[in-house]
Amino acid sequence: VENASSIHIDNYNHDEGEPSDWNQGYGYQMWRCRYGRFRGDGMFGQYCVLDREKDMVVVCNAGCNDIAKELNWIHEYLFDAADMEEGTEEEKQELQSLLRDLAYPVPQGKGERAVNGLLTFRYEEGEINLAFAQQDADSDIVLTTEIIALPGETAKLDIVFGQGEFRTIRWGKTPFAPNGMEVMGAYGWQDGKLCMVARTKEGPYSMDNVFRFEEDGVYVDGCSVGIPFVGENLKLEGSI
Repeated sequence: VENASSIHIDNYNHDEGEPSDWNQGYGYQMWRCRYGRFRGDGMFGQYCVLDREKDMVVVCNAGCNDIAKELNWIHEYLFDAADMEEGTEEEKQELQSLLRDLAYPVPQGKGERAVNGLLTFRYEEGEINLAFAQQDADSDIVLTTEIIALPGETAKLDIVFGQGEFRTIRWGKTPFAPNGMEVMGAYGWQDGKLCMVARTKEGPYSMDNVFRFEEDGVYVDGCSVGIPFVGENLKLEGSI
């Protein structure tokens, strides 16, 4: 462990800014961190962070686009918590109540029309095509996502969204899931906006998109991991 977690490759890059977890050095499949810690990490914030002095390990299964912020929280809130005094009974009960009430509500609200058609988002590396198919205003929405990344790499995925409740389908082999995975989708309408969420059961991929219908076109606000989109006020070509 000592050898694997020691610095064998220097990635300091003469950075004169604040100390960072990204320039502490690399060992054998282990990255050095601040505070003398070291970690293994993967896509979207999958972390195993070790602190030998505290005899403590933090493991995270996450779906996060800002993995640096996540690692900062691990340092600030989880490792520092090891040095805190034990909470009072009142504080413990308050925490238990908070944990019991944690929930991720699915979108609610019925629309006045069905959504059918094609939306396209073009970006520097390629384009994303979203094909919507819905029989009527109350039925499921089938969304076919085609991601075309230059030079010519394409991934095509279907997601079924239930109105106010999750629908589940299973993807076959994908570039990020060689054995396939199940994906759940749900939608609802709020103040004339189409809200769509999707979650995978076997990975950290997610989608939280709000489609807004303005006079000059369709816009989307997205906070997603592995499924488009990420960003705010993104204008799309086409109509639904």
